[in-house]
Amino acid sequence: MGEKYRKRYLEYFRNPEIREFDMVHEQWLFGGERYALPVLKAIDEFMAEPV
Repeated sequence: MGEKYRKRYLEYFRNPEIREFDMVHEQWLFGGERYALPVLKAIDEFMAEPV
């Protein structure tokens, strides 16, 4: 994530949960399990959190 986007998220969202991954834009969709599994795990963890 570039500094420009991090600054924007911090400015417009209250307490954003930012998770950074070592990949380029949309690589998690087309880069195989190496990239997809960490992203899907993060989504599962987020969805499991109580509201």
